[in-house]
Amino acid sequence: MPRARIARMDSDSMRRREDYEKTLAAFENHELDVLVGTQMIAKGLDFPRVTLVGILSADQALHLPDFRADERTFQLIAQVSGRAGRGTRPGRVVVQTIAPDEDAIRLGARGDYATMARTLEANRRGLGYPPFARHCRVLFEDREAERGLDVAKRYFTELRRLFPDETLRLDGPSPAPLALVRGKHRHHMQLRAPLHDPLFDSALAWLVAESQRESRTAVKIDVDPVSMM
Repeated sequence: MPRARIARMDSDSMRRREDYEKTLAAFENHELDVLVGTQMIAKGLDFPRVTLVGILSADQALHLPDFRADERTFQLIAQVSGRAGRGTRPGRVVVQTIAPDEDAIRLGARGDYATMARTLEANRRGLGYPPFARHCRVLFEDREAERGLDVAKRYFTELRRLFPDETLRLDGPSPAPLALVRGKHRHHMQLRAPLHDPLFDSALAWLVAESQRESRTAVKIDVDPVSMM
C-alpha cells in the first residue's frame, strides 16, 4: 500500500490525551489506513473495519526474568489478535517470532486460553510460584553499586541463618532487570514459601524491622509482586 495513510501511536508520539483521541477518531473515520503502535493499542479498541493485525517481535518479553513472562506474552497476542475481524469481514493475524514453538506464542496465536492456563498451572505448581506459593521480592537501591550489593548479601546470609528450613526458598541477590534507575544501582532477592507457611510471615517481619534500620541503601519489600522489573 504505497499510498497508505499511516499514524504512529506510542508514548513518544502521544504526549497529550488530545493526541490519543484525535488519532483514534481519524482511524475510526477512515482517515487513516494503518495504525502502528505499542501495547497501548493492544486492547480496548473496537474498529469493525480492521481485517489485518500484525504483531512484531511477539517473543520480545518472553524471556524476561519474570515468572509471568509466558502469561503476559500470551495475553498480549490474544488481546492484539482480538482487534481483527470484529465486523462482518473475517480477520487475519500475522505473528512475527523467533520462537514459534513456545507455548505462549503457539497457544496465543490460536487463542487457546484453556490449554495455556493448564500449562501455566502445572509449571507454577512444580516450581513453587504463585498462586501455589507465597512470594516476596526485596529490592536494594543505592547510588554506590558495591554498597547496595553488600547490604543485599548481608540480608541473604542473615535470612538463611535465621530460617535454615529450606521450605523458605531464597534466590539471589542479583542485579535487577533494570539495574540502574535515576542514578541508583539496583539489586534484588526473592523469597518463596508454601502457602500458609509461618516461616514466610516471620521472614517478612524480620525484613521490615531490618529495612527500617538502613540509612543509605533503600530496601523495598514487595509481597506478591506484580512486576519483577
